[in-house]
Amino acid sequence: MSWFVNLFSSGAAKVIDSLGTAIDKLVTSDEEREKLKVALEKEMNTFKETQLEALANYDREITQRRANDMKSEAI
Repeated sequence: MSWFVNLFSSGAAKVIDSLGTAIDKLVTSDEEREKLKVALEKEMNTFKETQLEALANYDREITQRRANDMKSEAI
């Protein structure tokens, strides 16, 4: 499942780079440009955290299912 997170993380990083390039062309002030880049990086980090939480929840669920399976087979 980590390949899933890696896929979206690297893809999102490419999107951020592309947006950064677009921002450089559209925004004239260095201050505005820096604010937008910081905001994009914050959103990227939030996205990564969400993906990692989903992966952790998935792993916990699988572990619980396996534990329940082991209990039911023992009976």
